[in-house]
Amino acid sequence: MPFITYNVKDNLFDNIDKLDLRKFEKFVNDIELLNYTNKAILVFNKESNILKKLNQKSIDLGKNIIKSVELGRIKIALENAYRALNQSNLLELSNQESEKIKLDFIKNLENEIELSLKTKYIKGQFNAKDFNLDVKKFKDDFLEKIKLFITSKYLKGEKINKIYIVHKELSKMIIPTKGIREIIFKTKYGPRSKKLPKSYLEKDFQEYINNYNLAEIEKVYKPHFLRPNLNIIRCSVDLMLSWWLNFPENIVPTQLKIVSDIPEALHNEDENTINNAEEMINKFLFNDLSKLNLPKIKAHFKFIDRDTFKNLIKPEPEQVWTHKRHFIFGSELEFVFSSHYGVELISDKNPRKLREKTELNVEDDPENSHIVHLTHLIRHLSKS
Repeated sequence: MPFITYNVKDNLFDNIDKLDLRKFEKFVNDIELLNYTNKAILVFNKESNILKKLNQKSIDLGKNIIKSVELGRIKIALENAYRALNQSNLLELSNQESEKIKLDFIKNLENEIELSLKTKYIKGQFNAKDFNLDVKKFKDDFLEKIKLFITSKYLKGEKINKIYIVHKELSKMIIPTKGIREIIFKTKYGPRSKKLPKSYLEKDFQEYINNYNLAEIEKVYKPHFLRPNLNIIRCSVDLMLSWWLNFPENIVPTQLKIVSDIPEALHNEDENTINNAEEMINKFLFNDLSKLNLPKIKAHFKFIDRDTFKNLIKPEPEQVWTHKRHFIFGSELEFVFSSHYGVELISDKNPRKLREKTELNVEDDPENSHIVHLTHLIRHLSKS
C-alpha cells in the first residue's frame, strides 16, 4: 500500500483507433501525480517490455502524423505516457517473476484509477483497518510493496543496504524497573537532585515472557504491563526480521539497526550498566537471528542519548527525540514511514493481528522536522 503497483495491458496499443484518449490522458496525469510523491511502481516483464512498445508505437505514428490531426494528438499522448511511466520506480522482471507480483491497477481501454485509491496512495496514510487488522495482509500489502521498491532501486544500481527503526520509547518499555534512586545533576543554578526509577537487570527479558508470574515474583514496577509490552515488541520485531530475511540474497539490505533513547532508569548510570542493558536488549531481540549464523546479515540495537542526538543538529532543537517512531530504509532516507506505536505493531492478545489503533504515515516531505532530525541521526549512525 505505500506504493501503487501498476502496468499497462500488452495489447492496449495494438489498435490505436480504439484508444479513449481522454481516459488515457487522465491515466498519464494520475501517474505523474503519484510519481511526484514517489508512490508508483511500474511492474513489467522483459519479454513484453511496455516501455519499448510505447516508444516504438510513438515512432511509428510519427511516420503517419501528417495524415491526421487526431494521430498527432495520440502521438503527443504516447510521448507524455512514455515520459511519465519512465519516471515511476521501474521493476523489470522475467515473465515468471512478474506474474507473482500483485498489481493494484492494469490500464486497459476503459478503466481509470479510482479517485479514492489514488488519494489514499498520494496521502500515504494507512491504519490497521486497511489490512483488516491481519498481520499477513499487512505483510503482503505494505511490507512487500517496500520490498518491491527496494528491488527497483537495486535494478537501477542503487542498492539499499541499511534499515533503521528509530523508536524513542522502546527501551523504556523493555527495561524492567524496581525501586527509586536519587541522582544529582548540574544546572546553571547549581546542583539539583532528582528521583528516578532504578533499572532491574537481574533476569533475561525473555524469562518474563516464558514465566507468566516472574514480574510479580521479582516485584518489578507495574508487573502486569511488563510481560505484554515485551511480548508485543518481540513479536513485532520478529515480523520485521522474517520479512527482511526473505529478501533475495543479492538484494537483501545487510544491516538492521534499532535505535532508542536512554530511558530514565539508566540516566546517570555508569557505562558498564548502560552497556549491559544494551547487550541484554540485543540478546532479547536478536538471539534467534544470531543462531542462524548469517555472516552477511547484521542486526543491532543501540542507545542514542538525547544530548548526543541534539548535538548532531545545529541549532540544537529541544524536541529532537519527541515522537520519533520511524522506519527508515536507506542511509539517504530513500523511504520512510512513521508508526503511531513505533515498532509495536502486533496486538498483545493475538500475534496474528495488528494493534487496532495502528496508524502508519509515509513521510515524503524533506522539510518535515522529523525528516530533518532523522537525516542527521542516520548520517551519524551510518558511520558506525
